Amino acid sequence: MHNLSTSPRCPIKFPTEHMKQDSKSMAFRDFIQMQQTKDDMRFQNTRRLSPLQGSPINSKKERWEKQLNTLLRSDQQNELVIKHSSQCQIALKDFVNKAKNFRSQQQSPAKTAYQLPLIGDSQDIILPNSPVHFKFTPISTKTKVSSFAGLRNVQDQLEQLRKPKIHSHHRELKQQPMTQTEIISKFFETKFQRIIKTQIKQYGCNELLDQHSETLYSRIIQDRQLKVKFQGKSLKYLKDIYKSILGIGYTQEILLDPFRMRSIHAPLFIKKEQFIRFKYFFINQFMDMETPVELLFKGCYKLENFKPLILNEKSDFEIFGGEFGINEIAKNTYEKIFKDYTLSPYFKAIELEEQAVKFAKLFAQLIDHTESPNYTLEVLRERHVKYKLTHVQLANFKFYLSTTLQKLGIRFKHIRMLLRKMDTYKFAILNKQSLQESIFSSPGGYREFIDSFVRLCTSEPILFDLVQKRGKQRFTAHCENVFHYFFRDNVKSITDSDIESIHKNKTIISEKVFKKFKEKAMQAVSKVTNDPILLSDFEEDWEEITPILLNRPRKTIIKQLGGQHVINRIASKLENEIMQRPLLYKVFEDNESSVGQNLRCKLNLILYGLHFYKRTDIEVLHKRLRIREQPYFEFQQAMKIVMQDEPQKLYFILDVIDDYKKHIVFD
Repeated sequence: MHNLSTSPRCPIKFPTEHMKQDSKSMAFRDFIQMQQTKDDMRFQNTRRLSPLQGSPINSKKERWEKQLNTLLRSDQQNELVIKHSSQCQIALKDFVNKAKNFRSQQQSPAKTAYQLPLIGDSQDIILPNSPVHFKFTPISTKTKVSSFAGLRNVQDQLEQLRKPKIHSHHRELKQQPMTQTEIISKFFETKFQRIIKTQIKQYGCNELLDQHSETLYSRIIQDRQLKVKFQGKSLKYLKDIYKSILGIGYTQEILLDPFRMRSIHAPLFIKKEQFIRFKYFFINQFMDMETPVELLFKGCYKLENFKPLILNEKSDFEIFGGEFGINEIAKNTYEKIFKDYTLSPYFKAIELEEQAVKFAKLFAQLIDHTESPNYTLEVLRERHVKYKLTHVQLANFKFYLSTTLQKLGIRFKHIRMLLRKMDTYKFAILNKQSLQESIFSSPGGYREFIDSFVRLCTSEPILFDLVQKRGKQRFTAHCENVFHYFFRDNVKSITDSDIESIHKNKTIISEKVFKKFKEKAMQAVSKVTNDPILLSDFEEDWEEITPILLNRPRKTIIKQLGGQHVINRIASKLENEIMQRPLLYKVFEDNESSVGQNLRCKLNLILYGLHFYKRTDIEVLHKRLRIREQPYFEFQQAMKIVMQDEPQKLYFILDVIDDYKKHIVFD
């Protein structure tokens, strides 16, 4: 590549061929000027033999010219002539952007039909690696000037009037199957598919992305937990995948084939714990790139979408039964909703099947299906604002969706994530401002909110020491990450497993520091909103991650003891205890779901610590049951009897049940 040259007008390096007399490379502009001068000399002295006739450039040029001319003359309707032109109408970068499609077609495992955009008759097309620019123009039929010229013109005009008019923008309608564009496209495919070997990125910096992807790749293959997966395996395309994902930090869009992603990672047999470690390295690399926090969370969200492909597992679309399963979920859910006295009045003028189809589309968006409608929060707000919905209707809707999924055999780990994702649209449906909207609409906006929060933290001595240890810049960046985690649209970007891996063995955060940090965060949010539901959800989100940050994650404890098998065992024993208590059994009998199913749902909520039902939801769902003090006391006693035979690590469930009492009992 030593013969690559650049010029001020042509910033892209363009390969040129050496002349016999030249031993050095020259600029592309100089090369064109020299070629134009020699072409003029050749046409002026037609009887003299041009010294360029035997050059490799002219021979290649003439060979391409003959091949193209032969192809184009084979169809009479596309009879064209090739004219030389030293000045191009299409910039070189435009050609590269068109030509790079050939490379993407070559790298793609599935062959797709390539179709070059239609090119006007008077438009130039630049051929790479060639100093000559070919211009394709139709040959106009020449007629001799004679006394019958006027008559011929009249006859031609009559023929034109008889023909139907075809507008210029409908040019493709009058072309035969083998058009000019198809001939040129086929010529490009055969001649230049191997020549174009680089793809020009539209955004960002290739050099920096190459450097960051190389750094990330070296960190991953040297990691103690991950290197065993890469030893002796073909890693040809991994760097390209890492580069594409890191390109989000430079506002690039990811264009990765899901089937190719799965086929590349399938031989590696990556487990879930290794994927968490893998994602941890990506988060650190994004931070090293000084990626804006919005793009960082976007990159993490994309990685979570790629998780089934990397782990070679079923996608969420397949887990919920595909198109048929989603339609069945929507239909069964709305059968319950149309019988509920708090929700049925809103659907008086709507058929059940019609509403089920609408929700099926939203459900596809909840699981990030590729064919989802991608409703924005503004669209959902506009569609629901006329109903003036309250939190009562939304909580009951979540309950009926949850019971439907349980009856259809969907596992609780998928139900938890689905209901959490549904909270993304909570405030849009209720026509209220979310936490993100409240902060951005506050005086000074988001930046002023973060700066004021940092000043509030530095006013506390124990947090001031933390700022000094970490540095104000790093502390401010960490505060931005914390608040973006609590924004509803980022509920899937950073999971509880990610938080555990990031803060594992971090002794810098003690329980006192965490409580003070949480207290200052509540004060800062209280200044921008007074919505009780928003403040309650924000406080509960903090309580959800408290055991994780203090290295006491409940989820890890449950997994170590057996996961869902432990929950099913406790639910079975608790059901037997409830059957022996008539007053308590009557409460569960009045509920729509069965006793065992109801208990498994409650234990999943309590033991895993993932609050897919918020406390405000629990208040709404239990208010209709009108549970009194005595039945709840018997439930506490039954739980204590059941927990006597369980490991001591699970005793925290008794404290959680005591805490929920104020949200369930209505005297």
